Amino acid sequence: MTLRFLFAGLLYALTVLAGAGLMFTASTLLARAAFHPPLYTLMLLVTGVRFFGISRGVFRYLERLTSHDATFRYLAALRARIFEALIPRVPGGLDAGRGALQERILGDVARLEPVPVRALVPLLGSGIVLLLLASFLGHYHPALATWVAGGFALAGLLLPAAVYLGLKKRQEDRPLAAEALRQRASELAEGLPELLAYGAVPRFQEAIAAEAKRAARREQKEAWILALGEAGADLVAGVVLAGLFAAGVEVARAGLAPELVPGLVLAGFAAFEAVRPLAASGPLLAEARAAWARIQALLAAPLPAPEPEEPRALPPGFDLSLQNAWVRYPGAEKPALQGASLELPEGKAILLFGKSGSGKSTIAWTWLRFLLPEAGEARHGGVPIAALSGEDARRRIVYLEPEPHVFPTTPRENLLLANPEASEEALWHALEAAQLAARVRSLPNGLDTPLGPGGVELSGGEARRLSIARAILKDAAIWFLDEPTEGLDGETEARLLETLTPLLKGKSALWISHRPLEALDLPRYRVEAGRPRRA
Repeated sequence: MTLRFLFAGLLYALTVLAGAGLMFTASTLLARAAFHPPLYTLMLLVTGVRFFGISRGVFRYLERLTSHDATFRYLAALRARIFEALIPRVPGGLDAGRGALQERILGDVARLEPVPVRALVPLLGSGIVLLLLASFLGHYHPALATWVAGGFALAGLLLPAAVYLGLKKRQEDRPLAAEALRQRASELAEGLPELLAYGAVPRFQEAIAAEAKRAARREQKEAWILALGEAGADLVAGVVLAGLFAAGVEVARAGLAPELVPGLVLAGFAAFEAVRPLAASGPLLAEARAAWARIQALLAAPLPAPEPEEPRALPPGFDLSLQNAWVRYPGAEKPALQGASLELPEGKAILLFGKSGSGKSTIAWTWLRFLLPEAGEARHGGVPIAALSGEDARRRIVYLEPEPHVFPTTPRENLLLANPEASEEALWHALEAAQLAARVRSLPNGLDTPLGPGGVELSGGEARRLSIARAILKDAAIWFLDEPTEGLDGETEARLLETLTPLLKGKSALWISHRPLEALDLPRYRVEAGRPRRA
């Protein structure tokens, strides 16, 4: 990746040098032609004009192609790193809302996108241009090289640094404001039915509008600072041009051929194309620096369940147990499980019930190896879960979460996530078992009907039944059913429980509910303050 950016910087320098060469050869050609020399003495200059005119366009195309290709490759790899870092931190290791995560993955990565093309590559290229052009101009007179070097230092380093310092604090605060705005918009979209029911939509709209106005005022002030920086770069270029003309007069007086002077002056001025983009790089760098710090903080967040260096093999048995387990979410002051002990024998089923926040789902997440006990032990088939890899620990388990995600595609593709080889008959069997077949048949194209963003074609209860159908297709040995009947009416709940019970024969099942679910004839455990007790 580094070599790609270095090559792009070289192509950038060749583009600028071709432009300077075009100015030099064209100016010298016109000046020399004014003396009416023999035509053959101008042929080299004519060839130079053609060469630099064509090569400038070629180099510019190659530079754009190379720099953008390198940038997109880098950003793609960075996004992959971020997703890889998020996977082992779900669900227990991320202390951030949906808006904050969207801002990290989408907003912060997007803030890094302009930096290579508009800052890094121009900086590398202008360094090469300065080195070669200063050597060329210094060969004729040191003053020419001095003016160009001074102009490059001012327009390419000092002015961008001043703009960077002027915008540093504002650019660091901007993503936080964008995060707050994105979070409010996400809350409005997700809670729209309830907000409409209680007439609270205008209040949320006013809050979003206020955030947007503050962002507009901030961007206006930033635009003024950036405009002053770009105007300063134009002023430096004008001063350097005047200085080059003055130095050119001295060069002519020193006896240099007068037809070379315009070419030297204009070549030096044309080279300012190299540093012109850097005048606008200050805000990009300030914003990118803050975005990079947040991305690194996300990548460096503590893992709630680190992978073992040498994982043990998955045991043949699949009984699950907790033995005086103390489990804490990263950053939490109080453990979610406080000396919890529980057994889920192989092929048996138990029910956990209790208030929200009592620790029911934490027990499931611990057995799923999303969390590890800080004291005590969790076991799978007699083997400590900490000694198994996360992939192995979850291979036998299907987890039905309270708010399952429905992908914005068809029911067929949502179901095939669980078993890509499932036949049409198997899909309908799973839907029948989940009490969802009639609803899917009523859709315009049945299994091939797009469900829309977030599965808007389905109600909350129907989305939960779709996740149950997915679980049936996976045919796992262990089932975790977290609030499987929430949102269902009594009749549908009874049918669902009646259908699921025979499907779970021979399997281990952990039922989780905020109510006892008297219809299930299972051992019951009430969870209070992070400890399950037999009810």
